[in-house]
Amino acid sequence: GPITTEYGGSTRYEPGGKHFGIDIAAPEGTPIGARVGGIVKEVQRGSKWTPNTPSFGNFILIQTPTGETIRYSHLYEDFVKVGEQIQKGQKIGTVGGTGSTYSQHHEGPGPHLDF
Repeated sequence: GPITTEYGGSTRYEPGGKHFGIDIAAPEGTPIGARVGGIVKEVQRGSKWTPNTPSFGNFILIQTPTGETIRYSHLYEDFVKVGEQIQKGQKIGTVGGTGSTYSQHHEGPGPHLDF
């Protein structure tokens, strides 16, 4: 989908006005493939849309083989569990609108992936 907020762009909740990820718009339920392989370190479930409270909503945190972490946020659902080894391209979840889903181009609860 289209990038609605670029890395370093501005959103209403980022410290100092900088966005430290990218927002990619897509319809709710769109499958998400892992950008790289790694180990699932954290899975957050049960979040709702929180328009006035900063939140990543439902998310998956993956640690890569080089030790970096990647967070896939605002998910509708996830398909992984903590400790699971995942492969590049593996379907790990779907796009949603949980947490504070705002971007500079979309003022409202729009589904997207914050990567």
